Amino acid sequence: MNRLTAALDEKAWECQAGVEVGQLSEADYLEAFRRARAAATVGFALGSDALQAALESVCEAQAATGHIEEVRRAVVGVFE
Repeated sequence: MNRLTAALDEKAWECQAGVEVGQLSEADYLEAFRRARAAATVGFALGSDALQAALESVCEAQAATGHIEEVRRAVVGVFE
């Protein structure tokens, strides 16, 4: 999973560079960024430290979606 995340991160950086020179749209970059963050979330969720895995996964989910309130509601819903 780490290799996939690294490859997707690299793709996101390449897309960001493409946006800066006018070759790609912001939407292209955001899609690549969200894919990389989603892969990172899965990687963290598979970790052996449950608390760290949960915290990192929540952080990555927020980064991928940009909607902290939706992520917060989802997490709180698990504990209700």
